[in-house]
Amino acid sequence: MSDLINAGSFFYIYSFIGWCVEVIYHGAIKNRFVNRGFLNGPVCPVYGVGFYGVVLLLTPYIDNFALLFFGSMLITSLIELFAGFILYKIFNLRWWDYTGNKFNIGGFVCLRFSVYWGLAGTFAMLVIHPPVEAFVMNMPNIVKVVLLAFFSVVLVIDFIATVLAVLKIKKRILLISEASEELRVMSDRIGGKIFDHVEPVVKKSAPVIEGYGEIKELYNKNRAEEKRLYQEHRAQEKALYDKLMAKEKAEFDKDRQRLVDRINDAINSINSHEHYVLRRITDNEGQHNIIRRLIQRELFDSDKIDEESEE
Repeated sequence: MSDLINAGSFFYIYSFIGWCVEVIYHGAIKNRFVNRGFLNGPVCPVYGVGFYGVVLLLTPYIDNFALLFFGSMLITSLIELFAGFILYKIFNLRWWDYTGNKFNIGGFVCLRFSVYWGLAGTFAMLVIHPPVEAFVMNMPNIVKVVLLAFFSVVLVIDFIATVLAVLKIKKRILLISEASEELRVMSDRIGGKIFDHVEPVVKKSAPVIEGYGEIKELYNKNRAEEKRLYQEHRAQEKALYDKLMAKEKAEFDKDRQRLVDRINDAINSINSHEHYVLRRITDNEGQHNIIRRLIQRELFDSDKIDEESEE
């Protein structure tokens, strides 16, 4: 029982230390505070599991530096790979992404950070763990039990709140993605209809282009008549095009407004806590922010859509 209590104590201590490391590292990179980790509280459970796993498995080999380094590298990388894979499969979101790094596995682990974990595990075993172990061992069991019970209740509440918020955000992002896909399909449909009207004109124009020399000679002889015919044909083409575009634009505007309303409803329904969780998710490396991508593409910019339709 005492070993279990000590294991829980090490887990929470190293979860907090890991959270501090993450905040310092990403704060130095981004020049601002970033609350890292899956939960809202100041803990990163993956660090707690990883470093306690190093302590549990490598303590007998603490005098062997090479085994300590490579063992720490392997243990922490496997835990990081498993945690990242499970989070992605459940929520379809990434809290870290090493896709841009060489020698990565699915973006969940990479050689560069595995080396970091090996160094960190070695440093923790040789420098950090001895005083942490002394602190835990000298603390009365009753105090440790009370603290573990309190922190465990807080952790469970934090976990449930975070999971519910992430699931709601995921549902709204899915709605936005589906709406944007429908908008793209509508644009392709309009482009296809315009092409269907343009293609016959291009085919009919091919013989004219091939006989350009004769047409030019004829044009020079009958310039006035050619100009009159040209203006007449242009007026007919413009009338046909305006008629077609008026009909297509009315249908497009109606469908587009419906989709924009759906997207706005999905965005406006995100509450403040979900905004907080979403902001933490998008602060992580490599996370694709769908909402920002939609805005950057100006899918909701009516003037741009109108201009593209006129083209």
